[in-house]
Amino acid sequence: MNLAQFGSGGLKLSDIVAADGVALINVVSGRPGEVKTEQFDVDLKRRTGRFLPVRILHRVAYSNDGMAGPSRTLVINRAPAKRRPRTLRAAEVRFARFFNSTPMAIASVDADGVILRSNAAFARLAPSALRTIAGEGGPAIYRGLIERDRAGLREAIAAAGEGKGDIAPVDAGLHGEGERSARFFVSTADPNGDEGASATVFALDTTEQRTLQENFAQSQKMQAIGQLAGGIAHDFNNVLTAIIGYSDLLLANHRPTDPSFQDIMQIKQNANRAAGLVRQLLRLLAPPDAASETLQ
Repeated sequence: MNLAQFGSGGLKLSDIVAADGVALINVVSGRPGEVKTEQFDVDLKRRTGRFLPVRILHRVAYSNDGMAGPSRTLVINRAPAKRRPRTLRAAEVRFARFFNSTPMAIASVDADGVILRSNAAFARLAPSALRTIAGEGGPAIYRGLIERDRAGLREAIAAAGEGKGDIAPVDAGLHGEGERSARFFVSTADPNGDEGASATVFALDTTEQRTLQENFAQSQKMQAIGQLAGGIAHDFNNVLTAIIGYSDLLLANHRPTDPSFQDIMQIKQNANRAAGLVRQLLRLLAPPDAASETLQ
């Protein structure tokens, strides 16, 4: 069947590819003039709502300026046979589903950080790491991190390559739009797994957690500032009360015709204005149930 004879019908990849399989396909990239074929094990969405496991062979030709041209995709049905459900193919399908549906990003890398294999969650977390860029080579895990945080992950991958265990997690900012971050867990690669793999990297998106922590820290800081301001306001209110009290004593000992009488009145009036401002500040700082008690 020649797929070139059919129109899209207005469908998008997300309409027919389940879960994060779209992310895997979207990150495919190549060098100028290259014709690249990638293989993906994903699930397609059926009209009935059920999933169909397939293997996709996606072929893309890139122009001389590196732009993706027309693509061709071969879809192979990977559904297990009804009569022989426990075949090797069925086991591969189960693993592919598990590998691509887990929310944790996973990638196997060599000693230089070149990505040999990754799942859909990793494609969604760090798409820039999976792209082929002219002059920078193929997929590399360090490219997905901001420059200042790459050294920590590089040391962790080197430690895994030496067979070390108990490697500390690495927190790093992610390259791309917005301030995103992730925590990377690195372990030694399975010697029987991907050829040339030095380490297996697991990653969790910590952007939301970091935002919550920053908001909580900011809230604590503002609370501390409020408590400090409230304490200063109470002390200043006591000072103003004393000034107003002494002003009343002085006014009682001076006649209105005394030249100092008006000066003392100005001191008392300004102290009262200051006391009013302090009461407004205390009203803002005090909890709702304690506001009336604070102002008394």
